Amino acid sequence: MKKVNLKIGLFIRMRKFLTAKKRESAANQKELNRAIELVKKSDLDLLVFPESAWYYDGELSEAERKEIAQSISRETGKAVIIGVKSDNKIFNIYANANASGGDSKEACYVKHTMTTFSSFDESGYQKELNANFPVIKLKGVKIGMTICYDCNHAPFSRVYGKQGVDVIINNSGKDVDYGKWYKYNKTRAIENNCYTLMVDGYLFDAGDDQGAYALGYNPNGKELPCVGLKSKQTITKQKSTYDLGEVYVFDLSKDDGGESADITLDQRETVNKFENIFVPVGNSSDLLKKAKKLRENLYVLPHRYTQEKKSYSCNVVFCVVEGNDIVLPEKVLPLLYADELESVKDKRYIIVNRHKKIDKSFYDNKLSVLLKVRAMENYCAVLLESDNINKCYQPTMTRGSQVVKAEKGSFGIDLNRTKGPEVIWRDKDGMKADWRKNFEWLVNRLANN
Repeated sequence: MKKVNLKIGLFIRMRKFLTAKKRESAANQKELNRAIELVKKSDLDLLVFPESAWYYDGELSEAERKEIAQSISRETGKAVIIGVKSDNKIFNIYANANASGGDSKEACYVKHTMTTFSSFDESGYQKELNANFPVIKLKGVKIGMTICYDCNHAPFSRVYGKQGVDVIINNSGKDVDYGKWYKYNKTRAIENNCYTLMVDGYLFDAGDDQGAYALGYNPNGKELPCVGLKSKQTITKQKSTYDLGEVYVFDLSKDDGGESADITLDQRETVNKFENIFVPVGNSSDLLKKAKKLRENLYVLPHRYTQEKKSYSCNVVFCVVEGNDIVLPEKVLPLLYADELESVKDKRYIIVNRHKKIDKSFYDNKLSVLLKVRAMENYCAVLLESDNINKCYQPTMTRGSQVVKAEKGSFGIDLNRTKGPEVIWRDKDGMKADWRKNFEWLVNRLANN
């Protein structure tokens, strides 16, 4: 594992700094100035602000966008990543006013999901893969950026992983679900073999009360401690109380390279209220024998079931992923988005991850959380099959994680929560069905790159 000598500060703010009229209130200005003065006197390498900390009505020119970040970089004397919202577009701007040698001077990343205007909407999105995912170079360290819900989809981080980044930074807007963001960011660290850091904000004036977080993980997924720049308080336990207006510093040079167990490792197993298909524990091959093979590791099984006295028919898609290939999104997603499935109607998706024998440490520290994320991010069921550990995972209705309890030697799966890509890519608040085209292009590029 590469040694990364970088100090990164994550700032938790209370309000947007700039209003739609581009005027700062006295409270906002005071909060920002206080943080800047702290950072000026520090030995930070990079300061990161939450999503949309700067807000503007109307469209900003490229020069205006760059100047916002460059001005903060000049004032602090540090490299910065700031979150900006302008004309329904959400983006991050990186600036380093003191860039020298091979350091990056500036970069921009546009949000893909849970937004009005997506990076997918940009003309020419498919012209150059890496242009949409710029790699920042700072003191010999390579850094990638994602915004909020983009960490919920593996490809956006994986493009950076394929470019060999050392750190991926995710900044979110406000009050994210800790349980979900813990799982997603820990998994992104593991699958890309890099550090991941995440910060979100807190809008006091909006009546939100979920709290805000500064989270970090090493390439093995171990939680990292951070220190308050003002308070000097060290936070070693995540989901602690974080001070608003504080800058939390992650000194990556102090990472011991260790591992840590999934904090939801002992999550209670539950039986589904609706059980629409039964899969023998550790033996999905019983069903695969009855299914039609579409291509290697891809099967479809016509299935009928009754729920609340109504009859339903569907096609259950089985995506078989062998061993540790499950760690790599480019080994999983091409099955879920295979061309062979285009003509198949009423699809339900189950990923089957098969191993011979699973190392207990690998399962506890990495595989447990990763399989939960595979179910959550793809809205499908995931079966783990091996000689010593057999599990079943499903997403909840709110895209959380469920561990299904086996009864009488089988897992009873609720097929209503396995509708996969068709549920994810549809017209709804913050999402558009049309974005699936560019997402599939991204999946194919990752698989063939």
